[in-house]
This record gives sequence, C-alpha cells and structure tokens, in this order.
Amino acid sequence: MNSVRCSKLVLAVAASAFILMVSFPGCSRRNEKVLARVGDVEISADDYAARLSDFLLSTSMKDNIKVRRQILENMIHEELILAEARKRGWLEDTRYQQKYNRVRTQAILDDYRLRYIAARVTVDEEDLKRAAARLNVRVGARHLYARTEQEAWELRDLLLQGSTFEELAMKVFQDPKLKANGGYLGYFTYGEMDPAFEEAAYRLRIGEISEPVKTAWGYSIIKVEARVSKPMATEYEFLQRKKQLARVIRASKIDEKVKQATEEIAQQISPKFNERVVDTLLHAWPDLEPQKEVNEVLNKSGFVDQRARSAVVAEFTNGKWTVEDVLNQFPLTTERQRKYVKTSDDLKQFVIGLLVREQLLRQALHEKIDKLPEVGKRIQTEIRVFTLERWRSLITDTVKVPEDLLCSWYQKHASSYLFPEGWDISEMAVSSRKKALDLLHQLRSGVSFELLARKHSMRPSTVTTGGHLGLLTRERLGKWINEVAGAKKGETVGPFDIGGYYSLVKVNGYQPSKQKTLEEAKLQITGELLWQLKQEAFFASLEQLRKDTSIWVNDSLLIVIQLNNSMTRSAL
Repeated sequence: MNSVRCSKLVLAVAASAFILMVSFPGCSRRNEKVLARVGDVEISADDYAARLSDFLLSTSMKDNIKVRRQILENMIHEELILAEARKRGWLEDTRYQQKYNRVRTQAILDDYRLRYIAARVTVDEEDLKRAAARLNVRVGARHLYARTEQEAWELRDLLLQGSTFEELAMKVFQDPKLKANGGYLGYFTYGEMDPAFEEAAYRLRIGEISEPVKTAWGYSIIKVEARVSKPMATEYEFLQRKKQLARVIRASKIDEKVKQATEEIAQQISPKFNERVVDTLLHAWPDLEPQKEVNEVLNKSGFVDQRARSAVVAEFTNGKWTVEDVLNQFPLTTERQRKYVKTSDDLKQFVIGLLVREQLLRQALHEKIDKLPEVGKRIQTEIRVFTLERWRSLITDTVKVPEDLLCSWYQKHASSYLFPEGWDISEMAVSSRKKALDLLHQLRSGVSFELLARKHSMRPSTVTTGGHLGLLTRERLGKWINEVAGAKKGETVGPFDIGGYYSLVKVNGYQPSKQKTLEEAKLQITGELLWQLKQEAFFASLEQLRKDTSIWVNDSLLIVIQLNNSMTRSAL
C-alpha cells in the first residue's frame, strides 16, 4: 500500500555533513594472538573466534577443522578486498563518503531513538488484551489517498455528494492496482497497517466513510467494506501469542512516540518557506543526481551563479537554509524519499524532515551517542559490508553468458527444461462454509462464476479478475490437487477450508507437461549459468589478489582456539 504502510520518513530523510573515515578491522590491532596476516593486516584469534562462534550459532553446524578453515578463508578474502579498496582510493571517494555519512547518522539516530524514546515505552496487560481481540478480527477496507488535509476533505465531500471510490481512485492513485479496484486494500488485521489508519478502520462501522486520517505518508479517507470475526482465542492461545503481541504493540507505540517527537520539533523550528525558490528547486528536482558533487548538481540544475545558490529556501527559529544547504543534504537521502517529492508541498515536507533530523542529530551528539562503542561497531560493520559488496559488484556486474555457451548447454540438457503440467483455475474465497455452499448452488443453477467472484470474493486479486488465478502447478495447488485433477473442464469443486475462509475452485482447463524450446528456456538457462559465471569471476579476482599479497596463517593456533560459547558443538 503506497500511502499507508508505516514509515519513518523524517528519521530517514537526511544525514549530517560530517565526512569521516572508518578504521576497518585489521588496520590496527590490540596486543592479541595473531592467527593470520594478510599483507600488513593482522587477523587476531579473538576476532576469528567471535566470527566462528556467530557462524556456528546461526547455522547449528558442528565445529570442525574444515569449517574453521573456511571461516578463516572468508576473513582473509575480506582483508584482501579491503586492502585493494584502500589502494584504489575508495575510502576517500565521494561514493564512500556519502555512504559513510548516511550510515553514521542513521546509527547515531537509531541508538538515540532506542535510549530516549523506545526505553520509555511500556506495554501493559490491557494493551495485550485489546490487541488480542483485534487479532481475531479481519477488516476489509478501501481508501483514497491525499497529500494534504484539504485535499482529503475535498475527496470526502465528493463521496458524500455521490462520487464513488472507483471514480476518485482513478484520479488519486499512481498504483495501477489501486486505480483499477477503487482503492480496495483487501483484508488486514492488527499490526499490518499504519497505526493511525488501523485505529480508524477498527472504529468505523461497515459502510461508514471516515474523516481525513493522518498517516505517515499523508491523509486517507477510509471506508470499511466488511469485518470478519474468528472465535475468541483461548487463554492458552493468548499466552502463546503474548510475546509476539508485545513486540508488535511496542513497535507501534515507538512509531507513535517518534511521530510525536518529530512533529513537536517541526512546530518548534517553525519554518517559513520562500515559495518562488521552492518552485524553482522543484522544477530542477528531476535533474538532481545524488552521486554528483554539489557543484555539479547546482550547475546541472540551473543554479549556476552564487546569487541563485544562496537563495533562501526556508527560514526557521535557529537560522535559514539556502538552496546550497538543501543540496548539501540531498546526496545523503534515499532514492525512495526523493521520488516521493512531486509537489511543492512534498518538497516542503522533505525540507522539514531534513531540519528535524538535524535537530535530532544535535540532541544525540549532545548526549555523546556517537562516542558509544556499539555505535562505532555498527558503523564499522556496515561500511565494511558496503565495501565488500562494492567489490563484488565491480567484478560481477559486467559478466554475460555467451550465446554459444547457452546453445551448447541447451543441447546437452534440453530434457531438463520443461513446462510443468498445470491446471487453469478460477477461485473465490468467502467467510463461511454456509455462504460457500449457497454460492455453489447458484453456480450449479447457471450463475456466472466470474460474476459471483467479483461480487463476493474476499481476495482483492480475484475480485478484479473475476476469480481467475491462471495456470497452477501441482505444487501450488497443494492439498487441492486430488479434487482439481479429478474435475472435468468447467466444473467447480470445494468448498475448501483455507484457515477460517472457504474457497470454491473452478477448473477452466488442463495443460500437460512439455519440453521448452531454446528460446523458451533461454531466460532460465541464463539465470542458472550467470550465477555460476559470476561466482567464477569473483573467485578468480580473489585468486589474483592472493597472488599479489603475502599471506601467513598460524595453523597450529587455528586448531586449538577455544570458543567461549557452550552452545556450539565440536567435532574436533
């Protein structure tokens, strides 16, 4: 759902302008036993033991010499790549610096959020019981999305004056599915939607149209189409789900507290926007490229003279931001956030998000969150992963599957590439067995399956297609397979119990298994061979790095290293 799902837009909008360097593990070491040396970088026994222990716990594998050697090989490969990255100057280039800023700022803000917002959130027994009650109710609803409260009120007025959700959805949604189905979201239950949206939907009566509901992405006008209740959970079931419920409730409460905190800061800074400059910046928005240096961005976007660059976008309580100030933050935002900006109001919200984030960052830095060891470790780990993935992309992104290899592979393995047998089916799911049997009676009286599915099916995907699901294999049909395989063309079977709902399935036809032609199999073969070729290219690059680097391993120490975690199993 493109406008209602939970989002932490303000906390994710921008990053600080600090450009610092990270010290990769291996660049400097404590006085520990050295397990291996890669060039001038040492891998300590302690770091290795921690990596091995994490691997064994996450995979439940036994500790043996083969596993130990493979883990060490992986660590050696990482140090080879990181050394090459330093040699190539990656740690000083714009791409690295921008990534470092994003990672550093997000790590600081996340820890601040954990300590000063999440730590104050509690979940009591009443919260749990209310959530448990809602989990037993599924709500079917549709909505209309608006960017502003005024637009939302206008949409509601149109609905009350006789316009339909189907008519208005064509105008307000970009998502083709929501355009086509009148904003229908299907069924959802507790914890699956934006908290404000969910709260409103659960309070509405069936058929009632809400007033504007403010969500993380704008405003919604909601109409509840149906409500399906399951039998209340037993005390045992409640206790079984209690921990899961507590996590969901806590996450929802934290989101709400974050939302309140950011809205309070936004009110405090009280930004005043220069409409002319906002419109100019919005016009240039599609040409802005975050990978470029700020001067390149300014030149390409038309802000070529100093006067234009210093034009004030917004004034606020503690100062002002110019076009250049905004663009200094721009490379540190995500593509999703930038794509969200379509109107001047969107751009204003984007800038407010940047301002709020800067205020939160100042508060976090005042509390010295950036000095905490766990924050430094997270930054170091994420930057390390980023650099390793950058190397893999450099090596593998240009790998192609030669046409002659495709052809020869197909000739040798043609019998392996088949279209599986399948059944073309239509399906509709309803809330009770009684209703399913009534619909089955109507079908046998000659009423169209498509017509009934559009009117009664609880699955949004089948409502729009008249129930048609397409070709399903034996595996996808699962427990339905015997009834479906035994049905005649045009026959409807069921109802099947599918976890509280009841499904009727119409068999439209059967397709036997057949061999694919080379053209039909090409995409599948390419996928299989491409992965293999990329792996070969990646490991060939590591072999080349090994040839150019001196590597020493303390084999005797590798065997005797002790792990502190008693949960790991040993086969040494």
